[in-house]
Amino acid sequence: MMIDMEKFDFNSHITKVVKPKVELLYPEKEKFYAYFTKLLNSIVIAQSNGKRSLEISEEFGNQLMQIYRYINRDQELENEKTNFGRHWNLDAGLLLMGNFGTGKTLILKGIYELMKDQAKKGKLIGIQGRYITARQISTCYQFTPKEMPTLIGKPENDIFIDELGDEPLSVSNYGTSESPVYAVLKQKLDDWDNITRKPRLFTTTNLSKKEITERYHERVWSRMVSSTNILILGGGNDSKDMRKA
Repeated sequence: MMIDMEKFDFNSHITKVVKPKVELLYPEKEKFYAYFTKLLNSIVIAQSNGKRSLEISEEFGNQLMQIYRYINRDQELENEKTNFGRHWNLDAGLLLMGNFGTGKTLILKGIYELMKDQAKKGKLIGIQGRYITARQISTCYQFTPKEMPTLIGKPENDIFIDELGDEPLSVSNYGTSESPVYAVLKQKLDDWDNITRKPRLFTTTNLSKKEITERYHERVWSRMVSSTNILILGGGNDSKDMRKA
């Protein structure tokens, strides 16, 4: 018997899946917020050699609160939307977009440092991976390609890539021109579907959606949309370059 696909009721056909409850990592979330804010402040102080401390505008504070809730696995956050009309997914990675100096790298480093700090204390936060810049990936491929697996980490591991788009569009290794950052992105995003322990991509970029698709292909952008939470930092009335004294 042929099924009329135009009249087929997919909603009644698909069995409803009840998502398991996601527990908060830190029940006393106010203390966690204060702890993570202190961690971010220590990064700012270190990077400025003690000349600056963290300043949080109202706009950045609102976005930072979403990051807190995301890391803390606040299930109610999944009822709220990120950018491009998508809802938050606590199991997905994070793509931080926006202009220079809007706090993207600070947040990325903060999550990475939190991961390392908690691991030292014997507490895992569900994130495990290496921190690298896009330019480091290109440099590694060009001069020490044998070290690429070590730089990127195991297939099932997460990866933190800072300053996506800052690297050369392509590099040459023994006469072969390649785009290693594109290759790493494609592999990690493909692994999201193929590996049980879904490796998440945590990345920052100053590129726009159009620039990402032009540089890395439409397929990479499409996979980013489905496997990361996209948050555009800055752009509001009180937006400013946070790196300025």
